[in-house]
Amino acid sequence: MDEFSIIGISRGNEYSPNHVDNDAAIFNKVADELRLLGCKVELYAEKEFVACGAKADVIFDMARDRATIARLKVRWLSIRLTELIIACADQ
Repeated sequence: MDEFSIIGISRGNEYSPNHVDNDAAIFNKVADELRLLGCKVELYAEKEFVACGAKADVIFDMARDRATIARLKVRWLSIRLTELIIACADQ
């Protein structure tokens, strides 16, 4: 099986009033389960993800920050555009 990269983006504490520990537990459990499956997972805080420009084949997130969501939307749209171009070229 080809190896692919996975990034997890945690939710900023300011978006989890009274639920910081619960959100962290859920996020960390997902990362731990992926690692148990043999996946390499890199974790980022929302602001860190936007600042560093990290890229991956798969991203799971709990993001609420506008800049993070905007970056994820741009990535999603570029992937879909690439898939459309490939599909059109195959016809």
